Amino acid sequence: MSDPIALALIQHLVRTEQFDADDIASIAELLEAKGRSAEAHLVMVQMVEAAAPSQSEWEADQRRSRFRVIKADGGNSD
Repeated sequence: MSDPIALALIQHLVRTEQFDADDIASIAELLEAKGRSAEAHLVMVQMVEAAAPSQSEWEADQRRSRFRVIKADGGNSD
């Protein structure tokens, strides 16, 4: 399995709550023990990546934040 596929799989498993921080830490520890520090770091970064919204989610949130609600009476408080 290629690295990008493996990293995407880890992100998916974290997002679907099939992996948690302990699972990620265990994988990273195993990699560290094998002298694969860079790969261990990449695995740990996947927790942050999985928590971040996708680009389309972020853009949708930005657009939603620009909407303003106008009261049914036209904004008059009288």
